[in-house]
Amino acid sequence: MTGIIWHVQLVTYPLFKELHGNGLVEFHASYTGKMTFLVLPLMGCELLASLYFTYLKSDWVNITLLLSVVLLWMITLFISVPLHSKIAKGEEEAINPLIKSNWLRTTIWTLRSFSLLKIIYL
Repeated sequence: MTGIIWHVQLVTYPLFKELHGNGLVEFHASYTGKMTFLVLPLMGCELLASLYFTYLKSDWVNITLLLSVVLLWMITLFISVPLHSKIAKGEEEAINPLIKSNWLRTTIWTLRSFSLLKIIYL
């Protein structure tokens, strides 16, 4: 997810600003359909894995990683999805808030990756 979110943050979302009118709406519809197909199963697996590892060992590391996944889901559902809904209606003014708010998700996924790498190599 970390690689995907960095690509989205640095490449895809900025491209939204270059599209206007029907071009934006059509591209966005194609993008969101394809990304949902890719990302939803990955986020689901990430949540299930975090639940499983927290069940196996309820230490502060696993609980923190689980809470970070829950936070990512909340940000996605309550901030990103509503902004995408506005863009789907052609509301171009939602693009910049989407880019800005996505930095939070990018940061959390990056920190999760570093944390998981540290756990693997301990």
